[in-house]
Amino acid sequence: NRSGAACRGIVAILTVEVTGIPQVTPDGDFPWPKPGEFIQRLSRSSHKTFELSVFDNDQPEFLIPEDLYNWRVKELERAMRAQDGDASGLQLVSYYEPSEEDEGYGTEDPGFIPYTCTLSSVTPVEEEELHFENSGYNALDVVWEGNGEENTVSPWEVTLMENVDNEPPPARLHEDEKAALLNVLDKILEDRKTSLYFAYPVNTNRYTDYLNMIEVPMNLEFIRMRLEDEYYTNRLSFLSD
Repeated sequence: NRSGAACRGIVAILTVEVTGIPQVTPDGDFPWPKPGEFIQRLSRSSHKTFELSVFDNDQPEFLIPEDLYNWRVKELERAMRAQDGDASGLQLVSYYEPSEEDEGYGTEDPGFIPYTCTLSSVTPVEEEELHFENSGYNALDVVWEGNGEENTVSPWEVTLMENVDNEPPPARLHEDEKAALLNVLDKILEDRKTSLYFAYPVNTNRYTDYLNMIEVPMNLEFIRMRLEDEYYTNRLSFLSD
């Protein structure tokens, strides 16, 4: 419950398709799947499409772009091999949403804040839940800079300090696609009634049960802001909003 406002639990509803499963080898050099290698299943039951509700929480992000996941894990493996498999001493950066004392806390789509840490060791975690086995979840033991607190993180959560400026750019719409979608918004807003009801956020002081009934509040001007800020990765994500 942020700043006394009604709690909005769900922040996104995604349609996800399973197209393959990670390839894990018992004699691998690292306690996580080989990045970029997936076993493709051809059976009818292997390709599953389902709806996923993402809740506002402070837990690690599990849905990240495939190219970013592969890049982070490959770079971490490269750095560890350069030290003959020794993980200790590598400087890492991880990104988290603003906390209460940080600028941007409680706002929509806040900028993430970088936190630095030092990798001390790699420890495979014995997981009881099947979907976590051999995943690399929380396999990195780190010490946070500043307070010296020890913690565990997953390899896909961190970037090598030396590579911070080289992260692969996120997928984004081409400029012509962006212009076309902005034109669509303009045409929609030409309708006076549509503009009146859907252009701006609903007045929750007047409609007090709105946030309890609408899972993911949205308005057309907010969609415009997301378009201009390069939020959308493709036209389907725009259409979803």
